[in-house]
Amino acid sequence: MIMEKPNERPPVFKSWSGWYILVIGVLVILILLFNSFTKFFS
Repeated sequence: MIMEKPNERPPVFKSWSGWYILVIGVLVILILLFNSFTKFFS
């Protein structure tokens, strides 16, 4: 079993919270996009 270093820095951002915010933002954008497609084509 491979053990990860506990203080390993994430790529690109300074902390992992940057990645969490990015993922949540992308999900919100996708929800809004699919919602607008649904309203437009129904």
